[in-house]
Amino acid sequence: MSPTVVRNTGSIPIQPAGPASPPTSASTMVPGEPAAVARPADSFVPAPPATGGDGAGFPASLFPAGNERWGSWVWNPGPLDTLLTTLKSAGANELYLNAYPLLGRESFLKEAVTRASASGLSPQLLMGSPEWIDPQTRPWLEQSILAPLREVRAAVPAATARRLVVHLDIEPHATGSLTPEKMRGYLDTLSWLGEKLGPGFSLQVDIPAWYQGQMLDGKNLADEILKRVDSVTLMAYGRSADQVIAEVGPTLAQAAKLGKQALVALEVGPQYQQVGLGTQPQVRQFLARVDAALSGRPGYGGCALHDLEAMSHLPW
Repeated sequence: MSPTVVRNTGSIPIQPAGPASPPTSASTMVPGEPAAVARPADSFVPAPPATGGDGAGFPASLFPAGNERWGSWVWNPGPLDTLLTTLKSAGANELYLNAYPLLGRESFLKEAVTRASASGLSPQLLMGSPEWIDPQTRPWLEQSILAPLREVRAAVPAATARRLVVHLDIEPHATGSLTPEKMRGYLDTLSWLGEKLGPGFSLQVDIPAWYQGQMLDGKNLADEILKRVDSVTLMAYGRSADQVIAEVGPTLAQAAKLGKQALVALEVGPQYQQVGLGTQPQVRQFLARVDAALSGRPGYGGCALHDLEAMSHLPW
């Protein structure tokens, strides 16, 4: 049976992520293969421009001007031309593209990475599941994740992407309490993936901002994650701008000590209108407020929105 897998929760409550993928045939399963991962089925199509209400369209020049990194999750890419044009118009410079499942989609991913890079976007291949922390999944990860990733990387011109960014959304807390065993398994998996992928890849990992307060064997969980990856996206969901600025501070400081970067991730939607992320004008103001407070602070890399489709449907 397919588990309920959370996409970018950022907080402890668990919500379904859409219809489950069809179960894998037992005859084709690799030992240790996790159950099917829930992913939405519809392709992304930006809502048409309008003057208000649902379907307001994706706003141009959404992200503040500057040298920071501006990204968005894209779970359902749809036509690449539309996707890349939408992101560039919004002022984004990073694309977190859902790459799961990789097997059978290598040609699409090669094209997406090459074209996104050529357009001036930094493409990141987005994938992950809480089950990946189990060492028994590693034979499956080697065959179904690492091998296709190496194939994609080998086909991408060096001038296009000197290091292919693997964007991990594992979130071990999504299946229940974040126990010490889960934390150890998570850290071990990050170390293993980094070692197996090697120098042709970079790792960026989504973590809730509240991981900064989790301790394992006398060490801070967020700090230990930072030691194993190149950058993190801090999911600070459902908070006001002032709360976000205060909450991410310790992780930014630790990232700076390690010579790494942390991006601040915000989730948008009508349910977040009270904190200032429920309409397009609110989101624009929220981004400007957070960036103004954090810009220039060591360890701060920029902001990211979850996700592109939700943003395109917010009212003006």
